[in-house]
Amino acid sequence: MRDAIAAGDTACGTCHDLGSGGGHEALHTTTVPESCAGEDCHSGTSLTSIHMTAPATSTCDTCHDSTDPNVTSAVANHDKNCSSCHGSAHADSGSHRVHVDASIPRGPGGLVCGDCHDTNAMPLFKDGQTLAQTTVCNTCHSPGGSFDGVDSADGSVGAKDKWAFGVYDAMTTTPRPGNERWCVGCHDEIPAIIGGAPALNKAGDDATFGYFVTGHGRETTYPAGSYQALADPGNKPAGKQCTACHEAGLPHINIGVQSDRLMPGIENDLNNSNCRACHDSGGAASSPEFYTDYTGFENAAHGRFKCTDCHDPHGAPGGGTQMTVQS
Repeated sequence: MRDAIAAGDTACGTCHDLGSGGGHEALHTTTVPESCAGEDCHSGTSLTSIHMTAPATSTCDTCHDSTDPNVTSAVANHDKNCSSCHGSAHADSGSHRVHVDASIPRGPGGLVCGDCHDTNAMPLFKDGQTLAQTTVCNTCHSPGGSFDGVDSADGSVGAKDKWAFGVYDAMTTTPRPGNERWCVGCHDEIPAIIGGAPALNKAGDDATFGYFVTGHGRETTYPAGSYQALADPGNKPAGKQCTACHEAGLPHINIGVQSDRLMPGIENDLNNSNCRACHDSGGAASSPEFYTDYTGFENAAHGRFKCTDCHDPHGAPGGGTQMTVQS
């Protein structure tokens, strides 16, 4: 130490043992959170190796001579949590949390940084581009089809545009106003593909059939005689958004497991709970006559079937005005 002082040598290692097994190592031992760890990410248990081993370029002075109040506070308090210095710069910024936190049911199950980013050139993506230019998002969010799931345009709700503040209300699992068509960015005729599994097409081609054309999402008046005529005040399901029936807070992207995420009480069961939620009470039917209540349906020849055996609330191809599935 005296020699270092005499020589004016300010390198930390001249006085301090920075090797393994010393007290210095124990002072810098930490646990990297799962969202930051992984192959080619911030692996290891030592703050020095994490910050000073290539491609990282930090030195001891980066932290110990820092003027950042978050860093100086962490050093003074021996606080080795990543978030103490980095705050929300990574996992909590923008929509990172829904991507990296496996406990969020509507997310992809817990990604790590290297799944999307070039970990040697953060924050660039794996194709070397910024968020605005990258195509890394395309497979999971699907820019193709009737609804662009990557960039908002022509009624689409794009993932890039919504990155900063997200799609859902912070206190609920309901999309905030203006984001109601978020789901069909993935669920159209060129679907999103996650884990090799394509999303089911519910938006159709948005021209001849689909949820907003021949399904319960249609906002214009249906042909005369159709029970879906929006002008009929008894037609409550018409003009509905996805979350009128589906619970966005339930597990969604379960590879190999089919989940319709219907809200509790309106399951697609043998009691037709999903359709009866709105169609149970009935009333005077106009020509052509339909069942005026569920009892009438049960006592008729069709009573042994589920409504969805013949009808698709998302709108089926074939031009049927009653959402009839074409055989």
